[in-house]
Amino acid sequence: MTSFPRLKILLVEDDRADFILTRELLRQIDAQSFDLHWVKSLSQPREWAQAIDEPTLYLLDYRLDHEVSLDFLREKQAHRAPILMLTGQHETEIDHEAL
Repeated sequence: MTSFPRLKILLVEDDRADFILTRELLRQIDAQSFDLHWVKSLSQPREWAQAIDEPTLYLLDYRLDHEVSLDFLREKQAHRAPILMLTGQHETEIDHEAL
């Protein structure tokens, strides 16, 4: 059986309840295959990525207090790790801009 390296998932979410929900949903998949790191703002993942290691996957909430994760997406254009944006917004415009 092939062993895959553990994923380093960085969740950027300013709401604790949404963090807990996301964590529990991910645990249902396979809690042994990833390390979930949680930060509450867009400035924190930049600091975390520089200080430790680059995440292997970013999960970004669309709206973070006074910030919008699209700014982070624009900044990370050349990055190799996948970036998934999470949103409860139902606006096609947001989807298109994120893509």
